[in-house]
Order: sequence, then C-alpha cells, then structure tokens
Amino acid sequence: MKNLQSIAIASVLVLNLMACKDAGETNKVEQVTSKEHKEEELSKTTELEFNNETSEQLFNSYLKIKDALVASNLKEANSGAKELKEVLGEDLKTVAIIQEAKTLEEARSQMPRLSDEIEELVSSSITSGAIYKQYCPMALNNTGGYWLSSEEKIINPYFGDKMLKCGKIDSKIQ
Repeated sequence: MKNLQSIAIASVLVLNLMACKDAGETNKVEQVTSKEHKEEELSKTTELEFNNETSEQLFNSYLKIKDALVASNLKEANSGAKELKEVLGEDLKTVAIIQEAKTLEEARSQMPRLSDEIEELVSSSITSGAIYKQYCPMALNNTGGYWLSSEEKIINPYFGDKMLKCGKIDSKIQ
C-alpha cells in the first residue's frame, strides 16, 4: 500500500514538473513570437523619403531645431536655424528669430509658424514614409502648439523634459 502511495505521489510530482517545463517552453515560444512580430512591424515601417534633396535637407534641419528644443539646448536650436536658413537660400522671419533667440521661450514661440512653413514646403515631396503633425494643447501659455516629427512617438519641443510626452498626433502627412 505504501508503495502505491509513493508511486502516486511521485507521479503527481512528475506531472507537475512536466507542466511547469511545458509552461516555460510555451512562454519562450510566446517571447520569440512577440520578438519576431516586433521585428516584422519595424521592417514594415518605411523610412521617410523625399523626391528631392532640398526637401530632405529642409526637413532634417527643421528636426535639428525641434530636437534641440526638446533637449532645451538653445545654442543647438540657433545652429539648426542657421543651417535651415542656408538650405532655404532666403530669410524666413521665423528662422531668423530662432537663429537670434536669446531664450528657449523665444525660440519655442516660433515653432507653430515654422512647422506650418516647413509642412507647406516639404509635404508634396514625400515619396515614402510619413511626417506626423503633433499637437500640445498646453504649449505657449495654453494656446497650443504644433510641431512635425518623423516618428509617432510624442517628444514635445515646447517643455523639454518637464512635459516631454505631453501631446498627441493631430495628423499624418504622406
């Protein structure tokens, strides 16, 4: 009788160990599948491309300004505006203000207008990918402000790290 009980207990233990092992393998399969799915999603994402080099340079210079404002780096924003002015070959008032700005607030105050100007200049030149027009309702003393991004992720140039993720995608320009 004791042998029968010992065999029954041993059987239960073996079954439990096998169940745990199978669960671990299932979890590994799910992790691999999830990883493969993420990689597949990334490969479906097309890189932003333009049909002319000038549009690409304009947008990249704009991104340099935006990224500098995200990082609260006024000197880099000034430099990006200088670069943008050189690519444009003309003097836009917004670009001149950012280039000469003495404070982050002064430079950030030009982002909505600059974003509109860049959108108008480059939107018809996109051949693949998308530009995301993003919006923060709290920017510029709660009057709201737009900016452009090459990715869906919200990284707000109006507040730096104080409110880095404040905002939403307003539209997708393709």
